[in-house]
Amino acid sequence: MSAAPRRRLPDRPSLEQLRKQAKEHLDTLRAADPSSPAVHEALGKMLRCYFDATADQYSRIGCKAYLSEILYLLSKHFGASDLARAEYVRRREQARRLGALVEYLNNNYAEKIAVPQAAAMVGMSQSTFNRFFKQAAGMTFVDYLTHLRVTKARQMLRDQSLSIAEISNLVGFTDQSYFDKRFKEHFGKSPRECREMAKSS
Repeated sequence: MSAAPRRRLPDRPSLEQLRKQAKEHLDTLRAADPSSPAVHEALGKMLRCYFDATADQYSRIGCKAYLSEILYLLSKHFGASDLARAEYVRRREQARRLGALVEYLNNNYAEKIAVPQAAAMVGMSQSTFNRFFKQAAGMTFVDYLTHLRVTKARQMLRDQSLSIAEISNLVGFTDQSYFDKRFKEHFGKSPRECREMAKSS
């Protein structure tokens, strides 16, 4: 009985062949590519925004805006569809408007501003605005505004010349008991307790 013929194993690809296949199939952005400086700059901005020791309310929105820019530049470099680019342009414009709103709130937090006004400022319907804002900021618009106001109030408590009622009014609360409740929810202490701690430190 004759032995079965041995199956011939395929030749191992050479290192040069593997390099060639990788070059053909892997999407790689090289330093010499025209898109590289713009991607590198956007990536640097996103990392600085994320790791900034003095991170504020802009950080989360800023990181998402820079990430969108990176994705757009990469999709453009690797020949993504026009639809993907159009979606990026739409989202970038929304992020720009949202950034302008956040800046407005930071400078005018004591003013009475409700969701309909905020949505109108960024050119969105209320439902779209609520969804987009929560996705970008990680909280609802009302929660964000409350957080901004109590944070500003906490800073003002260091000024011993202002009463707590005055501070409450200055940051946009018309009801001091509601202000006290929201303040304690955020910081675990009442405004009076925080002031006492600031005084003793």
